[in-house]
Amino acid sequence: RNHAIIKETQRLIESIDLSKFPVSPIDAVRNKLEKAGIKTSEITGRQYVVDYQHYEHLRHRDVKADPILKERDADELRKPLTVQEYQDGNIDSIFMNQSGAEGVSLHSKKGIEDQRKRHLFVWQPNGDINVQIQLMGRHNRVGQTVLPRITILSSSLPSEKRPTAILAGKLEKLNANTTANSKSALSFDSTNIFNQIGDQIVNGWLDGNPEVSRAIGVEPKESTEGEEAGKLSKKVTGRLAIMPVAIQEGFWEEVGEAYHRE
Repeated sequence: RNHAIIKETQRLIESIDLSKFPVSPIDAVRNKLEKAGIKTSEITGRQYVVDYQHYEHLRHRDVKADPILKERDADELRKPLTVQEYQDGNIDSIFMNQSGAEGVSLHSKKGIEDQRKRHLFVWQPNGDINVQIQLMGRHNRVGQTVLPRITILSSSLPSEKRPTAILAGKLEKLNANTTANSKSALSFDSTNIFNQIGDQIVNGWLDGNPEVSRAIGVEPKESTEGEEAGKLSKKVTGRLAIMPVAIQEGFWEEVGEAYHRE
């Protein structure tokens, strides 16, 4: 039986049409932004890029073509020049990875041309929370004239609320430990239930949903006092990821509402 399930799973994976997925998401998004009139650049350390512009031009003429791999423009490889162009307002958006975690200041400040509000979109958080804090600090620094906005992107799947909430909690905690300046403090609009209060609410939810409790193998406790804060919430939300989406959505809605009432 297990062998049959594995074979069926492999068949389903192999049947997925991935032809519309870009081989280089960064270049695909940069291309769309440029077409919309948003000037972009990057601080990534990449030597090569995928040219989608040429590809789309030919496709519109019904000519069969593939995206082209080419070397990056030499000026784009110069980090100080990219930063200066951004601060002068000649560049609207910069794509960054760990290469931009140090030695880069992109915040609005006195003495620069572009005073627009900075908005950081986090596509894929860095695995090292310290590096992620550094990346967020490129747009959020002492001396800024306008507070930035940070958006952590995720899909609409309820299971993605868990890693997003854990990340937001870690960022807020680490930032609070490293800065006393309220103008550079981080706060997130997310339901972080991974604490003592969250554990109490999750425990109550398990008690009221015995079928789900048995299905995920986590029984409600008489009390969560004395337990490691957030341990129960992490365990339950981790196992709920394999449950039907309707159950996951119900959990987050009910627990979230109860948490905000506390």
